[in-house]
Amino acid sequence: MSHPGEPSSWKVEHYANVGTSELFVFRFAIEIPQILDASLIMGKERDQAKEAIAAFLLEGLTPAFEHLRTIRKHASEPPPELNRRQAYEDFIRTLWHAYKDLLKIAVRRLGFDIGFLFQNDQNFEKGLQSFLKDHPEVNPELGDYLKHERSQWQNELGRLRNDYLEHRKLEWEHVKSAYRVDIAERLFQSVWTTSEDIFVCLVHSRFPDHSGIVEIPESKRDHNYPLRYQFVLVNMRLPES
Repeated sequence: MSHPGEPSSWKVEHYANVGTSELFVFRFAIEIPQILDASLIMGKERDQAKEAIAAFLLEGLTPAFEHLRTIRKHASEPPPELNRRQAYEDFIRTLWHAYKDLLKIAVRRLGFDIGFLFQNDQNFEKGLQSFLKDHPEVNPELGDYLKHERSQWQNELGRLRNDYLEHRKLEWEHVKSAYRVDIAERLFQSVWTTSEDIFVCLVHSRFPDHSGIVEIPESKRDHNYPLRYQFVLVNMRLPES
């Protein structure tokens, strides 16, 4: 078997017409890796985390976004109904794969297991309590946040993917109201922003003492380089003179 060689020797190919002008790309390609670099996640562990975050972006969010673009186009240029439904089904499957599978893998590379997030309510509650007990360094408000996201959109996306597309427990009449461009936009936004919040919360829990991040008010963010966070020193006591 031939060796692929160094990355510098690899053939450069056009992967997708999506760049950092899309906010989700900027956050996962630039800002989250910068935050990771400031953490105590080091060496091979950091490299593996970055690779998993890149996979989440390139193999999950980006393909889902391309399907969303097709859905947007269909809103103004309606195709045959079969093609219209297929675009939504490709979108739902890809988006759920990004969130349930690729996010979970990337979080594991950070040293955490959030598999409980995708279980039924009883096991979710049990798993959440165990998670917070095992990781007292993680902001406990993450628990309430995850509960809110489950109720607001995660259960809806999971129901579409699992109970309709995969197992056909539901009929078309039960799900057709979700095949709308505004619903698709909301689900995509929810997946990437929730994933961002999870990553940032967990990486932040592994920062050195006396360092942290704070959120920059939207009105003060640079539109050309839209960082959401800035690094700060916290609880520092200056040496007495």
